[in-house]
Order: sequence, then C-alpha cells, then structure tokens
Amino acid sequence: MYLLLLIISILSPLSFANSLFTVEMDLYVDHREYGQDKAIKYQIVHSVGPSMNKVRAGLRSSLNYNYSVSDLTSVDRGSFIRTNYKLRVELLLENNTNPHNMNLIFPINPEIIFKKASRYRGKCAKSGYRGNARSFYWAWSPKVRGCKLKENIDYIKVKPVVIEKKNDLDNHLSSEFLVNGEYHLYYYYGSDYFSLRRFGLAGSAYASLQKKLKKRGFHSINTASFKSKALEKQNITSNLKIYSGELNGAKAFVYMMLGNSTEHTPRAKKEFFLFTKYALENGSSFTYSGHAGLGSVFNLDLQEKEYQMKINYNLNQKQLVFLDGCNTFFYSSNFFFRKKYLSNSLILVSNGLSISTKFYKQSVNTVFDILGVKSFTNKDLVFKINSFMKYQGASKDQYALVYALSN
Repeated sequence: MYLLLLIISILSPLSFANSLFTVEMDLYVDHREYGQDKAIKYQIVHSVGPSMNKVRAGLRSSLNYNYSVSDLTSVDRGSFIRTNYKLRVELLLENNTNPHNMNLIFPINPEIIFKKASRYRGKCAKSGYRGNARSFYWAWSPKVRGCKLKENIDYIKVKPVVIEKKNDLDNHLSSEFLVNGEYHLYYYYGSDYFSLRRFGLAGSAYASLQKKLKKRGFHSINTASFKSKALEKQNITSNLKIYSGELNGAKAFVYMMLGNSTEHTPRAKKEFFLFTKYALENGSSFTYSGHAGLGSVFNLDLQEKEYQMKINYNLNQKQLVFLDGCNTFFYSSNFFFRKKYLSNSLILVSNGLSISTKFYKQSVNTVFDILGVKSFTNKDLVFKINSFMKYQGASKDQYALVYALSN
C-alpha cells in the first residue's frame, strides 16, 4: 500500500477527527528534455496543495512522497511529448474536509513553468520565494494575486476520485510501546545555533525534561555502558544523560542527547546518527527536536552509506516517532513509512511548516506525559501536543501542524 498523509491543522477539538482516503486522478504532463519518468515525478513534486488545510499560496503539495502511477501512454506532438497517466495516492484529511470539493493544481509542463512564471516578477509565488527555481517550486501558486498563468495552458486543476475511506485515529494504545516489559524513551535535542558551544532553547528543553523526570522520582544513572553499546566510545562531544524510573507501573529508561545533528559539527553529527540508530533498533519512542537540515538530518539511508553502518529497524515493535522541526513532514514521511508503516509498527508525528523554536523546543517533552497515560488514542496524542503549543502562547500560524497514524 502506498501512503500519503496530508498534514492537518489543529485549531479546534473538531479537527482531531480524521479520515483516510484512497484517491485516484487522471493526469497528463508535457515534456521533452526530462523524459517520461522525470516529467511525471517533477509534475507531482511541483503540484500545489492540499498539503495542509491552511488556505495559503504555495507551501508545496506533499503528493510527491508516496504515490503509484499506471496506464501510461505517450504521444509526440512535435515541440513536446504528452504523457497521460493515472495517479493513485492516499490522503489523511480532517473529517469535515470533503476531498470531492478539493482542487489539486499541477503544472502542465514542469520544464518551463518557472521560466514562464518569472515573467510576472514573483507574482506567482509567496511564502519564502527568493527569486530562484527552488524557492519558486516551494511556494508557487496561480492563486497568487497578479499571477497570469492560465488554467489548461500552464496548469490543470484536478478533483480526486475517492476509492475508499476509513477512519484511523481512534485505536487505543497502552502497553504496545513496552520493550521486553520496559519503556525505553529516546530524546535528541539539536542546537539552535548549529553549534556545540551554544544550544539556545534546545538546552532549555533538555534541562526541562530532566527537571520533570526528577520530580517523578527518576534518577540519573551511569552512561558508560550505553556509550560502549550505542556510541562506540566513551569520549563524545555531545551531552548525554540517562534516567531510570517507573512509568505506568513498568521500569522506564529515558535517554537524552543534546548536540548538533548537521554537518557543521561532524563528530556530533555522527553521534546523532548512532543515537538515532540505537533508538530505532531498541526503543519505545524516538523524539527529535532541532533543525531539519533541509531534509539531510532525516536521510538516514544516506547516512548509512556515509558511516557504512546499517540500521536494523525493529519492525515488530510499536514505536512512537515525533520529529519536531521545520517541515519535517515533507522531509521524513516517505522515509519512515517505507521503513515501518507497512509492518504496522509506527506512529509518526511531524510538522508541516517552519515554526518558531520558542514553541516547538518544549513540545517534545509531552511524549513522556503521553506514554504515562495507561490508555490513549492517536487522537489524544495530537490533542496533547497542540494543547501544549497553545499553553506556550503559540498563535495559530505557529502551531505545529501534526498528524498521527498507525496502520
């Protein structure tokens, strides 16, 4: 099964009810230089919404991460080749959102849409457009005032055809996260400043969870054994703490690393990979708070090659993965769902927009509170995270746009 989740904006209790739709669309794409496969990929990558329910120009579609195509036919029309095909995806939408009323926008010719839109001096893109092709495709939309791109000439609007609908957020979760009768919770906090000298709010969140753990009777334990097993050596550049206590009547261990996961600090970047690798192989949960590195942080396949190590994903263990950083939905959804979703062993929560560190750095600490409840649903998980965002004073535009789903 191919899966696509559309990010949902949590603005009221009603928005916690969600539905999963399987949809199909008949599309066509014009191309010459790209070739058929690349043209289809770029058309889907450069489609516009509904990647989230906020009505805003651009903020690119998330259709490009999980999809299948079929029924391909091509005709050479001289200056271009037209390829017709069928696109099948799955969409997670708010329960009160009707996919029959949605229009998805696709560029007809992804080879030339940027050059043509550039004639209108940026009037076809907002929200981070910097005058180059990359930022244009992130933020373009013919809905922007002053854009003169024309429907059926430059782009097409397509209504998805619903094949199937099912609800998926009300399953109760309790002891599914136990690993051999114990909880193992992993937290990574990435520096706000790409540095190991200054951590900013990441350091505050790191300290805040420790304070919470101590209040709950947890105590700090020696890290030497964990360093030998997970990090290969005792001398590390990142900060590491491990706490032991009890959660829901079961033994619980909380592993916390404060460092920097990007290429600015190579040693700390490898420590992030090793910590994440161990968490995904052995943990009940993995929670990340920090920069996304334009997706490089969550390209664990590439890091496997870089460090010549393989992550043995625990496909038999239900795990909660919370990635709290800018645009982590776009950067990680396909990767994690390919690895774990199809084995029914994943609940993934992520963000859809660039959001203020003031609000998201502390929200990851709610995972400890969530797992401390004996019975909860995916819906409860989303509610808890966004309630905390609201408590912190986040405006609606700054809310983490999150989803939670398990197969």
